[in-house]
Amino acid sequence: MSDIEALDAVALQTGIRVNERTHRGKLGWSISPNIERASAPRERGKPAAVQQKAVAAVAVGQPARRLTAVAKIIADYPELVEAFRERLDEMGMTRQELDHQAGLPDRYAGKILGRGRVRALGLRSLGPVLGALGFRLLLIDDTAQTAKIMARRQPRERPVRQTPACAVSAASIAGD
Repeated sequence: MSDIEALDAVALQTGIRVNERTHRGKLGWSISPNIERASAPRERGKPAAVQQKAVAAVAVGQPARRLTAVAKIIADYPELVEAFRERLDEMGMTRQELDHQAGLPDRYAGKILGRGRVRALGLRSLGPVLGALGFRLLLIDDTAQTAKIMARRQPRERPVRQTPACAVSAASIAGD
């Protein structure tokens, strides 16, 4: 047996046989034909000449716009999304650039900030979007709303635990 025949025998034994009949008559391990034909997606980018022109235009052109400090009272999700849209416009960024800066998948910013939102800001996207827009969230107490809620609330049946769950005193360890 030659070396090539030996390699073919090893490849036959270890390779995945796609849609071949086994000795029991059933199809063996298979990969979908669509997956077999699929190719890896390629990142779309601008040609290097276009990127250099854009950098030169920013460096030589007008001075960068000064961004205004933002202080808004936001009470619900649509107002938060609208504030994000306004900030994008103020910064002169496209949604594709927001995707890139925040490390989001392509076209994701359009899905979370578009008028007909397909997706919502969540655990993984909120922090990166805030960072890419140069925002931070600040929670403040709405005293009028707190007073309304406190007037309607039901008191707790059990008292609030005063010590943290992980705090253990030396006396309780010695007693065991």
